[in-house]
Amino acid sequence: NSYYNLLLKLSENNASWSQPASQLISVPQVSVSNVAEINEFSSCLLQELFVKRFKEKPESLALINGDRSFTYGELYELSNRLGRHLKSLGTEPNQLVGIVMNKGWEQIVSCLGILNSGAAYLPIDSKLPNAGIQELLEQGQVSIVLTQSHIKSRLLGLSYIKGLNKQQIIEVDKAEEGLLHQYEALALPYSQSIDDLAYVIFTSGSTGKPKGVM
Repeated sequence: NSYYNLLLKLSENNASWSQPASQLISVPQVSVSNVAEINEFSSCLLQELFVKRFKEKPESLALINGDRSFTYGELYELSNRLGRHLKSLGTEPNQLVGIVMNKGWEQIVSCLGILNSGAAYLPIDSKLPNAGIQELLEQGQVSIVLTQSHIKSRLLGLSYIKGLNKQQIIEVDKAEEGLLHQYEALALPYSQSIDDLAYVIFTSGSTGKPKGVM
């Protein structure tokens, strides 16, 4: 809440930018009940938090990306369809599915879809050099890659990608209107536990070889 309130002040009042931080940030007192509420999140899966909000406000706006927008309901259905497709490809807990994309709505759908399928996601910056993308895919032992149509041709030039089945390279922006419509929009039963991976993010590698953080 403190961070949220800070962003509101900065966005609504230009004078806030020159104020001391102590005047802008108020740290609330944490009671025993607050701690219990916060700790509740540690006993659920990451995607369950999204599903909870979907059930509360399915028609509310959840995502805006350029001229595209999604309600919680639309995100829920599309990510479930993607999850079912990934499950049909054999995804399982602790398997890393790569997300090689530019910033966009496809990233959010991909993260949720991968989690819905029971797997974990590995985000990779599409602006990395080809050798960097290849190294992260290899380290993550990635067998399925989600991407965008304008990036796929570049990925197909990587030797690691050439070793994968073409069906395992999924253009999420194109799949939205075609491939995914053969699947139900209902959620799959969760196949992972809270002890399984949700995602792995690699460090920048500034001190040596990039390392995956679970």
